[in-house]
Amino acid sequence: MLRPYLFALLAPLSSRRYARPPMALNARPVTDQSASPHEWVARIRGGDDAAFEAMFRAHYDGLCRYVAAYLGSRDSAEDVVQGVFARIWEDRSHWVVTPDAEFDAAELRQRLERALSALPPRTRTAFVLSRHEGLSYAEAASRMAISPKTIGVHISRALTVLRKALLPS
Repeated sequence: MLRPYLFALLAPLSSRRYARPPMALNARPVTDQSASPHEWVARIRGGDDAAFEAMFRAHYDGLCRYVAAYLGSRDSAEDVVQGVFARIWEDRSHWVVTPDAEFDAAELRQRLERALSALPPRTRTAFVLSRHEGLSYAEAASRMAISPKTIGVHISRALTVLRKALLPS
């Protein structure tokens, strides 16, 4: 299975601990950070690790910040964004990007809202109290008259559903 390989490849790229990132597996230097998205797509479709790494580096942090604003957690956002990049790499030979398919914040917001509305009511309430209103688990638990551990279970369920809803189909 390719997924563990991809996460092993992506993890060091997303970490701020490394002063100099590792080279792509094909040992071709990533010097073309200014390549257009369409050039990246063509190269990635051909299996070019360096192009994939360049695209990842160019978009990873911004996507994580954007998704974290909705999920309320940088760690969860990193999981989602890494999942998206892993999915792109796994299905790279079929990956097509047209001007209409570029990142559309309104579409993502709609997908998020649909996923939130599909959650069970108590799970949705726990998620909204914690992530949108910024309450601690203890504060949310007090409002809902349940234990903080139960809030954690609801949030975990919500994040699982949201991760699946935000990954490309």
